[in-house]
Amino acid sequence: MGSQGADEKRAEQGGAISGAPAQCLTESQRAQEALALEHALVQTLLNHTPDFIYFKDRDSRFIRISRALARLFGLSDPAQAVGKADFDFFTQEHARQALEDEQTVMRTGRPLAKEERETWADRPDTWVSTTKVPLHDQAGNTVGTFGISRDITERKRAEAERERLIGELQEALSSVKTLSGLLPICAACKNIRDDSGYWNQIESYFKEHTRVEFTHGICPDCMKKLYPGVKAPPPG
Repeated sequence: MGSQGADEKRAEQGGAISGAPAQCLTESQRAQEALALEHALVQTLLNHTPDFIYFKDRDSRFIRISRALARLFGLSDPAQAVGKADFDFFTQEHARQALEDEQTVMRTGRPLAKEERETWADRPDTWVSTTKVPLHDQAGNTVGTFGISRDITERKRAEAERERLIGELQEALSSVKTLSGLLPICAACKNIRDDSGYWNQIESYFKEHTRVEFTHGICPDCMKKLYPGVKAPPPG
C-alpha cells in the first residue's frame, strides 16, 4: 500500500509539472492573439478613416500616419512619411506653428484643440479641426505627440460666403438709410442738395446713394407739351 501510494503521489506531481508549460503556452498564445487583434484594429482605423491621424516623435517627425493623410501629402504609401516633418509638406508658416503647438503639448502635458489654416506651396489653403495630445511610452514618459485633424475647408468657405453676403446686405441697408429723413429738393428743377451743400440732378444723387439704375422715357403730359403734333402711344 505504501509503495502504491508513493507512486500515485509521484504521478500526480509529475502531471502538475508537465501541465505547467502547456498552461504558460496558452497564456502566451492569448497575449499574442490580443496583440494581433489590437494591431489589426489600429491598422483598420488608419487605413479607412477619412480623418488625418498622425504620430510624431519628440522632434515632431512622423512615426506613423493614416492613409488619408498620406493621400493628402501626395504619397502612395504612409510609410513614406516616416522620418519627415511638416516642413516637408506645408509652408514654413504652418509648419512652424504646428511645431510650436506640439512642443507646448509635450512640455505641459495638456491636450490642444483648435481650428487651424493649413498653407501649401502648390495649392489653395485648407482648414482642419485639430486635436493633439502627448504620446507616452509604457513607462509613462512623453515620447512625442498624437494628433487627429478633420477637414473643415467646405464649412469655412460656406462661413466666408455667408459673411460676404451679410456684408453686402448691411451695405445695401446702409445706403437705404441715407435716404431716410428730410431730403432737400428744388421745387422748380427738382435737383437735390447733398450733405456738402451741392445741388445734384436727381438721377446722379440716387445713383450715388442707392443701387437704383434709371431708364428713360417720356410721360403723356410732357409729350403733349414738347411734341403737340405727336400722338402719345397707348399705355402698356
